[in-house]
Amino acid sequence: MAPRSRRHLFQCITIKRFSMFQRFKKLLEHSPGISVYIQAMVLHDGVGGAPCWITDCIYAIPTSVTSRIQSLSLEGLYWEGLYPEAHEFFATQFPAVENFSLAGTVVSISHFNGLVNSFPRLSSLAVRDIGWNWEESELEDTQRPHHDGLHIDFLLLLDDTLFSWIIGGHLAPGVRRLEIKQNDRHDVTVICGVLQYIGPSLEELHIHFADPLDEISFHKSIYLRGFTLAQNTHLHSLRFSLKEVRNNMDQPDYLFWANRFLLKVRSQIRSIQFTIAGVDHRPNRSYWPSINAALRMEAFKSLEEVSVVTDESLVNPQEAEEAYTSYLSVAKERGVLRFEHTNRLKLVQSGVAVPIQWP
Repeated sequence: MAPRSRRHLFQCITIKRFSMFQRFKKLLEHSPGISVYIQAMVLHDGVGGAPCWITDCIYAIPTSVTSRIQSLSLEGLYWEGLYPEAHEFFATQFPAVENFSLAGTVVSISHFNGLVNSFPRLSSLAVRDIGWNWEESELEDTQRPHHDGLHIDFLLLLDDTLFSWIIGGHLAPGVRRLEIKQNDRHDVTVICGVLQYIGPSLEELHIHFADPLDEISFHKSIYLRGFTLAQNTHLHSLRFSLKEVRNNMDQPDYLFWANRFLLKVRSQIRSIQFTIAGVDHRPNRSYWPSINAALRMEAFKSLEEVSVVTDESLVNPQEAEEAYTSYLSVAKERGVLRFEHTNRLKLVQSGVAVPIQWP
């Protein structure tokens, strides 16, 4: 049994190569009681050119460990190359998994669906750098009924891997929190399509705009013609993160898109956050006045917080606050405008508001 002061050391186990797995196995043999403290596992296969070990060794992890794992992360696996027994092991030995992450692998849509649907408690899914082993036409099976798809609470899209999977109907209704971390296609129309498939369950949305800006694809979609948020009736929290700012500007194109997005909102929004990276001088007016005007719409009458975060920026915090306060007068008048600089939070007017929390 591990000393109480050291139990936290066993909460997350990371195994990147066979030698690490051997040490972990010996540790369990010597101190089997530590299995009750292991809540998360991060398993890498073939990292840095090291030999793959998972398909031969994964079965040696005892049920006393796997049955308690709440967070599971797999990276670097060639899923199609695993033994069928390994597929079966992942599909049956992790009944308590709530958070699952898959990255750097090649997998068929059938194996992927089988895996993620094998976790009965799954509520959070993060996917990055997946190579689909099926043709795109097979992936985008629009005849697939949504109610047969995956049921989760939080979806983190680290690249555009799952865009076609979602639009193909493989995700069931019920996602409450969606974060689009990176859109490798640099095409905001894809974001619009994903949102329409998520549907009315969505409550919190965080979009990180891609950098660099692809002007051709952006300007084709800048007015969001035909796009509607009418189905996202429970959406109440929005976050927009703009990538590195160049030429001492606030990336007005993305702010213009954010403004057009706000104009499409039909639900009651309670909180909005803008994170602007690389603001080195007094922020430009850009499209802030248009965003300010949008905040007078019916959808924003219940606003409790509008926050502006200057991230990795050289601008003087006071100068930034003065500029954004003048640009966002509606939020200022309501007493809900607040700022953050290098993790320092400040209220413009007295009051208490809780920042949006994201996993």
